[in-house]
Amino acid sequence: MYSLSKRQKKEFAQTMKQIDEFCEHHHILQSNGSDSYFFTIRGKPYVVSNRKREVPEDTSFILASKIRIREIYEDLMQGRDLDHRGRKKMPEAPNTSVDTGSSRHHQYRSIN
Repeated sequence: MYSLSKRQKKEFAQTMKQIDEFCEHHHILQSNGSDSYFFTIRGKPYVVSNRKREVPEDTSFILASKIRIREIYEDLMQGRDLDHRGRKKMPEAPNTSVDTGSSRHHQYRSIN
């Protein structure tokens, strides 16, 4: 089994404390096990959890770990569109290709 060094344990504890402080500052509620987070942005409710769970129909559910709560919250506050895992959705590129039809319809000459 892998174990953390003292330095890694200290860094991990510090990161968890920073996340807890961030959540408290932004009124983000945590479940008892700290595996689910609940907040509202511009009237829209969100749940971020590291496991699938039932949420009300009008609530957006994001499957992600506690480590990413700050990034997800800030992206949503900036109006970014996120997928179900909290990753930024890439805008669809406009179709700029021109289909000349040459690949589908070849002109053949008959040779007599």
